[in-house]
Amino acid sequence: MNEYLPDIVSAPGETLRENMEASGKTHADVGIALNLRPVDTIRLLEGKLPLTESLALKIVENLGFGTVAFWLDRERKYRASLSAKPHGGYGMVGNPTEVPADGVMRETVLQGS
Repeated sequence: MNEYLPDIVSAPGETLRENMEASGKTHADVGIALNLRPVDTIRLLEGKLPLTESLALKIVENLGFGTVAFWLDRERKYRASLSAKPHGGYGMVGNPTEVPADGVMRETVLQGS
């Protein structure tokens, strides 16, 4: 089955960040609610740390954002978009959430520039 993958798919962490900001929660609040170290909280928000079922459950139960199915679907679509794009998904100027799995940032040449 072919599934539509838009050109731009943000990391679930971006949606989490939007919910966090809308509700007045800080990085520390989210880290505590998810039982993550500060560095891992940042990695999750940036899309570098995969959102697991356990984390999805904590987001729902401890922060009240969405459903487990919603978060797992966002994660699945995000990872699929990364694997479907050259360089592991990196190449969109100004989008820090799209980073290759190996974490190595690469310069991208835009066609027609």
